[in-house]
Amino acid sequence: MGEARLRRVRSIPPRRLLLLLGLAIAAVWLVFVFAGSIADGDRATAREQQVAAEANAMQARLDADKQELAIVQTDAFQRIQARAYGMGGSGEIIFSLPSDAPSPPPVTPLGASSADSASATAAQTPLDAWLSLLFGH
Repeated sequence: MGEARLRRVRSIPPRRLLLLLGLAIAAVWLVFVFAGSIADGDRATAREQQVAAEANAMQARLDADKQELAIVQTDAFQRIQARAYGMGGSGEIIFSLPSDAPSPPPVTPLGASSADSASATAAQTPLDAWLSLLFGH
């Protein structure tokens, strides 16, 4: 009686075998479909974050451009730019450095040798250079 029962348990009818095989295939297929959907969702989320970061950067740039435009349109800025082109107020004396003006002496770094510092003290200071340029000293 034990062998007959064991034989019945071991021998699964072909219908049940096909049903179990079909369910296993369907389960594996569902796992792959949902895994692909989850991966697509992750990619979409990453792309959305990237687009949001780009949009924030572009918005910050737009805000900076709007602020710059507001500054450029003020009368004070217009007057400063007019002076840069030599269109100052009445009574102003326009001056500029000649194109062949010598470059200023090099700045002596801290800790330079005493010979360098002695020549630097004998040289004209920047304030004296500007005063001589402006008033013809």
